[in-house]
Amino acid sequence: MRLFSAFFLLLIFSNTSLLVAQSINPNWIRSVAWNSAGTQISFATQVGNIQVLDIATGDIILALKFDGIAIYPLAWKPHSTQLAVGTSNETQILDVATGQIISTLPKPRSARNLSWSEDGTQFVTAAYSYPDNVIVWDTASEKIVFSPVVGDILSVALSPDKTILAIGRFGEIEFWDVATQQQVMTLEPAGDVLDMAWSPDGSQIASSYAYTSEAVIWDADTGKRLKTFKGHTDSIHSVEWSPLGDMLVTASSDHTVRIWDVASGKELVLYRSQDSIFGASFSPYGGRLMFGVTVTENNTNSLIETNSKEVVHPLADGAIQIVVPVPSLEKLQSIQGNCVPANALASLPPIETLDTDDALIAYIEAVDANTTIPLGCAADLVAIAEALHAQ
Repeated sequence: MRLFSAFFLLLIFSNTSLLVAQSINPNWIRSVAWNSAGTQISFATQVGNIQVLDIATGDIILALKFDGIAIYPLAWKPHSTQLAVGTSNETQILDVATGQIISTLPKPRSARNLSWSEDGTQFVTAAYSYPDNVIVWDTASEKIVFSPVVGDILSVALSPDKTILAIGRFGEIEFWDVATQQQVMTLEPAGDVLDMAWSPDGSQIASSYAYTSEAVIWDADTGKRLKTFKGHTDSIHSVEWSPLGDMLVTASSDHTVRIWDVASGKELVLYRSQDSIFGASFSPYGGRLMFGVTVTENNTNSLIETNSKEVVHPLADGAIQIVVPVPSLEKLQSIQGNCVPANALASLPPIETLDTDDALIAYIEAVDANTTIPLGCAADLVAIAEALHAQ
């Protein structure tokens, strides 16, 4: 059974519709997130609904409702079943496996940004207004490691090695050294910094802006502006690197999600919805992309316009979309090299031979048959191969 195809068939024909509250319209998807294994997806809405879905079976693992309280960020702890949830009242950490609340952080209220360090030992919360609006927590003790004194903020991002905390504000980005707790650099971009994301190797940081409708990549050591991405016509709510570091994705109030080539700065793919889009996220191995639109009663978002030839897969009555951006044999090879165990490679046809539909089908069957390949990795490989087969 094909992991990718089976996943979507199960979701489309199973009862995965969200509860739609009538008090707020539209009911935006405010946050989307994959777990680090690429086996589960989570999303949260403007009126406080959260769902976690299992990719292999299509089952709803967890469904919660926060009684109309908006959920802004979601963040999975790496290599864990824990999911951090930022509501307009508090920040909670849930165990998805049990559905239980593990802890409730005492501050800040109304967290708009949450992130874990790559090793899961530290956790960052951020809210718009001070005091205590930016806090780095020790995960084990839940004690504060560092809380810089700053004014109103819009976004935060902890570097992969946990050494630098980037804080996005109204018209500037501050870099703070976590060890010394000193500010080490300030950038002055022309716009309010709605979101930031570090490159996989930590050498660069991307930022997105309100009103100027641009995304920018900066050199994290020198503060030099390296690339500017123009094309959006309204505020860019989120920006994220692909795990391979070759692409950037941005989501905007102009109803679009755009995929950019990092090296050239060119737009590769555009997806257009009928409402604002607040978040988009690559799968952990980089083969698929998820973004959320709006929960509706009449499935008006079930069809997403795109300038590519790929198939767009709607989930949850069109509220969630999963796509395979820019499929290629080169990407298939890169992902295979990153996540397929050495002892499994011998059972897979060489990438360079996959130049016919029959060869691609044989590759899909070989990936499905090999149980030593991590499920999230296998799903990405099958998704890309199927996308190439469909072209």
